[in-house]
Amino acid sequence: MSSDPSPVTNQPVAPETSTTTSTSGSYESTGSSSGGSRQVEVKPKPDPNKPKPGPKKPKVSGRTRRATMTSYVEVYRIEPMAALRVSAVFFFCVYLMLVVAVTAMVVGGLVTGLTSGFTDFLADLGWEDVKVNIAQLAAGTTLAGFIFVVASSLMTSFLVLFYNLISEVVGGFKIVLSDETVLVDENVVDANLR
Repeated sequence: MSSDPSPVTNQPVAPETSTTTSTSGSYESTGSSSGGSRQVEVKPKPDPNKPKPGPKKPKVSGRTRRATMTSYVEVYRIEPMAALRVSAVFFFCVYLMLVVAVTAMVVGGLVTGLTSGFTDFLADLGWEDVKVNIAQLAAGTTLAGFIFVVASSLMTSFLVLFYNLISEVVGGFKIVLSDETVLVDENVVDANLR
């Protein structure tokens, strides 16, 4: 046989099925002999290494339109103790930032001599014997920071309790998680709205 893999050939073929391998693949020819030459249809064998086609996409019946699908969560209640813990840590971090900033200002003022200019200004206003005492400044900042952290944390917990009461009446706030555009079958949408 020839190595030309043409789909139709005019060759005499025995009554049994014959398989021919060529450089371009394997082909199977079938047919019965009725004497003389006949036309034989040559069908290519499926390649076992070739991936099979996946499932077809379902056809959408009727008209389709683009719709935006939004996923969201609605918050109706916040746990007051969780809010107290989170706010205490948050306001303690704010306090530490303020302590670092005030300490840097005071040390910078002492080094550059700005504190003496400030004390001279207070003396001109009528205050006598004004001095910058680092120990008193540190004690006052620590006490003020403690009061600030406790008061702010309790205020946050109170506001959370207030939010929980209000959200039972008017509803909570929505947090949008994602927006995506999808194709929607209008017939299905119309059926669901009825």
